[in-house]
Amino acid sequence: MGACCSRDVIAKVPKTIIPDPLDGARPPRWNCRIHTCPERSRRARSPPRLTRIRPPHPPSPPPLRAYSGESVCVSIKQTGWLSRDYTVYTNPEQVLDGSNCFTDFSWFFLNKSGKRGGEVCVELENFVRGWDRDNVKRGQPLWRVDFVDKPAFWQNVRQPGSAVVMPPIALFGKVALQWGGHGALHHDQRYLAMLRTRRTHHHCEHLATAICNFHMNAGATLSSYGAAMGCGGLPIPPRKCFGRDVCLNVQALGTAACRWYKVTRESTDEDGRVSYHTSIERDTMEHVDVTEFALLDRADPTLRTVVTIPATGVPVAFGMTGDVTDDTANYDCPLFTVRQNGGFWSNDPPCVTTKPGVDPALAILLSHLMLKEYSTKEIKKDFKPQFDHSPPWGRTGMM
Repeated sequence: MGACCSRDVIAKVPKTIIPDPLDGARPPRWNCRIHTCPERSRRARSPPRLTRIRPPHPPSPPPLRAYSGESVCVSIKQTGWLSRDYTVYTNPEQVLDGSNCFTDFSWFFLNKSGKRGGEVCVELENFVRGWDRDNVKRGQPLWRVDFVDKPAFWQNVRQPGSAVVMPPIALFGKVALQWGGHGALHHDQRYLAMLRTRRTHHHCEHLATAICNFHMNAGATLSSYGAAMGCGGLPIPPRKCFGRDVCLNVQALGTAACRWYKVTRESTDEDGRVSYHTSIERDTMEHVDVTEFALLDRADPTLRTVVTIPATGVPVAFGMTGDVTDDTANYDCPLFTVRQNGGFWSNDPPCVTTKPGVDPALAILLSHLMLKEYSTKEIKKDFKPQFDHSPPWGRTGMM
């Protein structure tokens, strides 16, 4: 899911590469020089004669200390204009202030690749590059997620006040399903009220109204392969989500409304003759009622086992009601907390604070999926209601 007009942008390597976090741990202090970028070291000035030549590579950094039980606070910002790639920064305050030196606080790079509208993947990479001979600008991936860019939707078009046909849903969390009740007319009226009001300077005749209930069921597979050499000079083992292989299940329930009009417009030519033109127009709206995210254990063939956090015993399955992530996101979930300021015209990059006892790299990747790929704004952008272009009712029922 994402913009139809986008481009791939490679993030710049910072002066200091921050070490990768351990599972359930945070890296050392941000202002310590742990590892200098080899690309910048090679461009250093040659030493004078009769002096001791320095080694070509910086010394190995000290072993990482695990800060188990603590969390990290990062900011996720778009790498470039119209880019589908994002950069993770460790200093949200400086990024929000618009400072020119926030590149030095780059920690991870969210690289999206694949066919737009088809099968794509997002890799959470560090800035240790040069290990892949086929792609020298590729960093070492800590986590990878594969999913379909354009999910499929089940939908049912009906008349206002008619019975609701329930989709084959299987929600995991404790999200109350308030999908227009049982098709009561007063429940459908709140969706019809979201349609824009027609201006009165044109003659409009209301012809018909329709309600469409839709359901999205999407999945994303998470994987980690490790690396032969990390930024600390040691191999990186494959990461696990609480010791398990997991996948993300995303479900959304929503309602769309449509109202058809017969519009008559009056026009006057140069000779003063008046003519009337009649056309059929319609107004539509889409609203997401419930969005649910669940982290499932891939060892279960039925994919019905929700992963729980060992430290707290809380299952990683939660839901949100309404269009809460259209332009800004402010909510709390078992893996992270997100805060974002702004509105329809502009907004700040989201600030994500991971929860204690959770792999920060995994929480950052999942937060990006929930905030960008599976936001309510993107869900409504991908959904195309099957309303006829002109009444009377040409098609109703499940599609």
